Amino acid sequence: MNKYPLIFFILYSVTLFANEKDFQSPYENKLIYQGEKGLIDFKIVDFNNDQISDIVIINYFLHSIDWLEGTPQGTYITHNITTLFESPSKFLVEDFTGDGKKDIVVSGANGLSVFIQENIYHFKRRQISESTVDCWGMEAVDIDRDNDLDLVTISQKNNTLMWHKNTDGDFQNILISDTLTKVYSLDLIDANQDDNIDLIVSSKKMDKVIIYINDALSFTPHTLCSNTFSGKTKAIDINQDGYTDIVCSPTRQSNFHIHYNLGDFSFRTDTISLEDEHLFVDINSLDIDGNGMTDLVVNDFKSNRTSLFLQYENQKFTHDTLYDYHNSHVTNLSVIDFDADADLDIILCNVFDGTIVLLENKKNNVINYFEIVYRGYKFISNNLFLVLIFLIIIIGFLFYKQNEISHSFITNNKLIKALQQKVNNQELINHRQGQAIQEIQDSNDSSLPTHGNLDHFLSELKELNPKINDIAIEYKLSKTEYRLLVFLKSGLNNYNLAELLSVSTNTIYVQRQRLKKKLKLESTKALNDFIKNL
Repeated sequence: MNKYPLIFFILYSVTLFANEKDFQSPYENKLIYQGEKGLIDFKIVDFNNDQISDIVIINYFLHSIDWLEGTPQGTYITHNITTLFESPSKFLVEDFTGDGKKDIVVSGANGLSVFIQENIYHFKRRQISESTVDCWGMEAVDIDRDNDLDLVTISQKNNTLMWHKNTDGDFQNILISDTLTKVYSLDLIDANQDDNIDLIVSSKKMDKVIIYINDALSFTPHTLCSNTFSGKTKAIDINQDGYTDIVCSPTRQSNFHIHYNLGDFSFRTDTISLEDEHLFVDINSLDIDGNGMTDLVVNDFKSNRTSLFLQYENQKFTHDTLYDYHNSHVTNLSVIDFDADADLDIILCNVFDGTIVLLENKKNNVINYFEIVYRGYKFISNNLFLVLIFLIIIIGFLFYKQNEISHSFITNNKLIKALQQKVNNQELINHRQGQAIQEIQDSNDSSLPTHGNLDHFLSELKELNPKINDIAIEYKLSKTEYRLLVFLKSGLNNYNLAELLSVSTNTIYVQRQRLKKKLKLESTKALNDFIKNL
């Protein structure tokens, strides 16, 4: 007996007897550092390689850069790097020279500089660019694939998008664009699946989000959206289909947008409406409830809150407050396992009171199913709950035996009709395949196909394309990989497959990655082309 439909039926039935309750945050607030007003940005990094988390900070008002050495007791020893860097605004901590030591790149009122680490207490400053001032976005990435980290920056003062090419810690400044106005945010993406890093830039004044496509180090702008008052942008695979999506936060309106990447350099846009106007200054992702779906955590400069957008169903979100910091303003956040207890914590930086706050995860990143699904449920009685479970098991078992509920319980008629339409359009129908599809449809539109029918349909699809059998033999595909290849050729996407096979989309994504590796393909686009050409 297939256990998964019965379990699903039990869980669904029990929730009908439950009372809704508010979301309960698994995080506990802890102050981990008290500094001075003006603490505008921070990085969590093991700076001295002693297996204890350190913190590097910049202070806008004090013109300072410091690294805080973590101790086994949970305290910090402050080491000043400089107090002579005017109005630092953005920085990165990376090894830019390839010597195994972490360096610091900082932007401020006097331009862009790198502090090369000679030892953990001494740094040598090199000017990168005097014209690249007050960066609102900065990313470290190997743009030219020469095995070192380059820099990409946006400057709101000069309206520039720059590539700073790294050669052993020295940088060559290459202008990508100087036509932007009030650039607000910068992130990285492979938008067209060619394994080259593209750039996402938002312009607050132009009300545009622009993707600069990297074609052999020549960057061509493509407008993703306009008239959306976009502020912070972030590249995140929201629906875990293997394609990186783009989250665009608002600056002057009460909604934000998620642009779902369809894998062919096209996007489908969903809008999440909020009650009030917001200004999101930082966005990150995690899976707070352990349900395999990507959740979003944001810092809202306007409402003085850190908020959670919980993905409780595929591409459906709730909105809850994780942290209210009242009279201060959080400018940056980090999602990291700060206390090394195998769950993800959240760390916030308050610019006006100079504090760094840890939101410590106290539930090991997993919340009981009934606490979280559809904003959570609470049972009215433990005894009643046990009685209900017993009755549901009996009823479910009898229902299962009578109607032969199978692994395809969650497959719906829309999927079958979509498959038939696809076959009709491609003029691929033969007698055997048409008979298989008709057999599934005739099984009973209300009860859905049986497991045996699904297996038969799969075999028919295999026979439709004998080349798949040759591929399976040549590359020594496993049964799972063979099945996945057949279904992908039939036109099913990750979400369809997750429904059909009763697994998560993340599982399908992992299976696709393994199939890609087995077929010796380098990219997602290459896999899609391979399947298309079968």
